[in-house]
Amino acid sequence: MSEHNQQPFRSRDEELEHLGRQMADIREALREIAGRVNQIERHVKRSFGVSSLPGQATSKGPRRPADGAPEKPTMSAEEAISAFEGLVRTWKEQSPERVESRLQEIGTPDLKLIAHELGLSFTSKPSRKVLTAGIVGRINESIMLSRNTNITPPRSQSVPPESGSEPPKDS
Repeated sequence: MSEHNQQPFRSRDEELEHLGRQMADIREALREIAGRVNQIERHVKRSFGVSSLPGQATSKGPRRPADGAPEKPTMSAEEAISAFEGLVRTWKEQSPERVESRLQEIGTPDLKLIAHELGLSFTSKPSRKVLTAGIVGRINESIMLSRNTNITPPRSQSVPPESGSEPPKDS
């Protein structure tokens, strides 16, 4: 008899390896099942024009318009720009926390419109958090740019022209 057959139970390492293989097999089976279920659902929806199947679990989360159409913003482009300007004023006059709470009150489609009007672009579909962070970044840029003043006067004003002398040449 081999040494493995003399012990009635597996060692700790052998048992962990065995359980790991079983879990991997189950995960693979679940992936195959989920893939097959999705394939059947797509086929039924395409073939019979059904948007949802009886007995199918409903999606959790906010309801979206039919066919996955994106929600429409409630404001125009001009209103989005004026809303942004209002946020900048609120940031300056009140507090950044007030701006954050105001951004939380604005709907996602409106946040997307404001971000678009501010020239923000995203590589993928942005979350509310990413949209808010981008808009806050633009608010900070706007405030910093409005505070920008030249400390040094332009060269044309700072160096009085001296008659007859040329600036030293580098050799």
